[in-house]
Amino acid sequence: MATYRPSFVDVSGLTAGISRGLEMAAQRKRQEDALAEQRVDEFLKTYRPDKLRDSDIGEFTNAYNNYKQAALQYSRMNRSGAKSDQLALANKAMNDALAGLNSVYGNSVKTANKMAEYADAIKIGRAKGLSIPQDMLTISGALASQPISKLNIDNIPSAYAFKLLSEDVDYQKLYKDMDTLGAKATQQTQFLRSEQPSDTFMGRPIYSREKITTETRNPATIVKALPALLADPTHNGLKIQMDNQYQQFVNGDNEFKQQVLSGLKPYFGNINVNQITPEMLIATRLASSGVVKREDDPNYARIQIDEIKTGIGMSEKAKDRAQQLYLKTMGMQPGEYHPSVAIKTIVETVGPKVIGKKDGKELLAGEKVSDYFKGFLMKSDEGKNVPIEEVEYIAKRGNVEPYFKVKLAGESDYKEYQPLAFNSLMVGATPDINYRVGAVPLGNLSFLGEQKTKGNQTKSGYVGLDAQGNPIYR
Repeated sequence: MATYRPSFVDVSGLTAGISRGLEMAAQRKRQEDALAEQRVDEFLKTYRPDKLRDSDIGEFTNAYNNYKQAALQYSRMNRSGAKSDQLALANKAMNDALAGLNSVYGNSVKTANKMAEYADAIKIGRAKGLSIPQDMLTISGALASQPISKLNIDNIPSAYAFKLLSEDVDYQKLYKDMDTLGAKATQQTQFLRSEQPSDTFMGRPIYSREKITTETRNPATIVKALPALLADPTHNGLKIQMDNQYQQFVNGDNEFKQQVLSGLKPYFGNINVNQITPEMLIATRLASSGVVKREDDPNYARIQIDEIKTGIGMSEKAKDRAQQLYLKTMGMQPGEYHPSVAIKTIVETVGPKVIGKKDGKELLAGEKVSDYFKGFLMKSDEGKNVPIEEVEYIAKRGNVEPYFKVKLAGESDYKEYQPLAFNSLMVGATPDINYRVGAVPLGNLSFLGEQKTKGNQTKSGYVGLDAQGNPIYR
C-alpha cells in the first residue's frame, strides 16, 4: 500500500538545535579542560622553587610539565568515559609523573640544604683557623656541581660529622709526646761572658757569665717517633707543616737541595737528594727546642779569683778544672757529654797503681772507669757500632804510655787503645755526637804530643779536635 509523503519537510530548527548542542558541548569541554589545567597549576603552588638549587630548576620544570600533561590527559579520558583499562594506564602515568616531580623537588631541596650546611661549616672552620678535611671539600664540591641524579643525598653525612682540627702546632704537647715516644731532649749548656767586668779582685777584673741551657733532640729518634705522633689528630698542624716544608724543598733549586742534604747527612748517613723524606726535614727542624733556662753562673767569679790567687790567670789547667767542676755541679749522666771530656778527666785525675814487680818491672793495675762511658758506642773490628760494656784505665808511669782496656757488648776479650784512638772510635760510632757537651781538646796532654801510627810513622803537633771530634795536627 502506498505511503504518502509530503513533498517538503522543514528541518532547519533541528539542524540549528544540533549545532547549538555541539557548540555548547565543545564549550563545556573547553571549560572543563581549563578548570583541569587551573587545578594542576594551583597544585604547583604547593612547591617552593626558591628552595631548589639553581642547577635543578630546569629539571624541575620538565618534571612538572610531564606531570601536567599526564594529569590533563587523565582528566580528559575520565570525562569522556574511556574504558577502565585505558583509564587505569592514564592514572598510572599521572602518578608516575607526580612521583618523578616530587623526587626532583625533594632531592633538590635536600641537596640545597646540605650544600648550605657544608658551606657554613667550612666558612666557620676556616675563620677559626681549623684544617678542612679533603673528604669534606670533595663532598662540598659535588653538592654544588653534580646533578641530583648522580647524588645519593640520603647517604651523604652531615657536615658537622667531620672533625675539624687545628692547623696550629701545640708544641707543649708535642715535646711531651716526643719524650714519651723515646725522642727525649738532651740539655746542653753554653756560657756567655759579659763584655765588661762586674767587679775587681786584687786589681784584676772579674767578669760574670750567663749559663744558657738549651734542649736538643736527635733527629733520627724523632723520625722513629713521627708515625705515632702523626696518628694523633691533635698533631694535625705538625702534619701540615711537614707537608709544606717538604713541598718547599721539592720546589727548591739544586744548590738549595744540596745545602739541605749536607745538614741531614750527620744524622741519616750517606743519603742522596732523592732519599730525603718529609719526616727527615721536619725532624731536623724539631731537633732544637731552643733556650729553656738562662741564669748567672755563680762559680765563674770564684774560679777567676782562685786563678788570680795562684797568679796563673785563666790557664788551660784552670779551664779543665772548671769543666770537671761543671760536670759535677750539673750532675750530668755519662753519655750526655763528649767522650773527650771523660778521657781528659780520667787521664788528669787517675794516677798509676803499682801492685808489684815481675822480672824487675813494675806491675800496673787498671782503674775501672766503665761508668764514664755508659751510653757511648764504639766501632768494632767489623765496622759495626757496638755499645761499650767495660773500660779500665792504665795510667802513665815511667816509659809505659797510658791506655784504655775496652770490652764491647757481646765480646769476651779486652782490647787496648791509647786515649786519642779511643776517642776517635767513639766519635765515629756515635750518631748524635753533635748533641753532646762540646769536645775538649786533648792536645794539651803531654803524652799526646806524638801518637804512633802504622808503619812506625808519627804525627806530631796535635792541636785539638774539629767539630766532629776528629784529631787535628799542625
